[in-house]
Amino acid sequence: MWLLTTGVPGTGDLSTLATDLYGAFQTTFLGPLSSSCSLTECTVHYFSSGEEITASSSAVHSGGDESEIIGVNTASVISWTISTRYRGGKPRNYLCGMSQAALGGSRKWTDGYVAAQTANAGTFLTTVNGLAPGSITTVTLGCIHFFRGGVALSPPTFDPFIAGKAQQRICSQRRRSGHEFA
Repeated sequence: MWLLTTGVPGTGDLSTLATDLYGAFQTTFLGPLSSSCSLTECTVHYFSSGEEITASSSAVHSGGDESEIIGVNTASVISWTISTRYRGGKPRNYLCGMSQAALGGSRKWTDGYVAAQTANAGTFLTTVNGLAPGSITTVTLGCIHFFRGGVALSPPTFDPFIAGKAQQRICSQRRRSGHEFA
């Protein structure tokens, strides 16, 4: 995930940001995942004028669903909406650690799971965009484009996420699994 920030953060501000991001992910996306799946660390890398500062937050938090975990390459996908249109890979997050309770068939997740994860994506986006730790005055969740039409962009461009939606189909972390259901 990429964040566009304003302000000039120090290492302490970035540690707070990592803790806040970790908490936002834990309270939104981790709950519906299998209790066999654990989140252990959130690392933040800040890039500015050739400088990189790294900070992290560590703790072990497990998913909240006690049902059996599905295969390790199975994923639920959050597709993020941005304002620009382009050909190629779209911004997505692949969530592993899915549980049997989320299965709605051999190729799709339950409607309830999809609705809950779509709502969680909105909550995560709102929470992250509302962060302002220390000297970081604004945070915007989005993606960076390093190339357009096969040509390197200098500087790269940032597109903020407008919304997120959980996909109905069961996906793989290794390859795409076809078109979304209508």
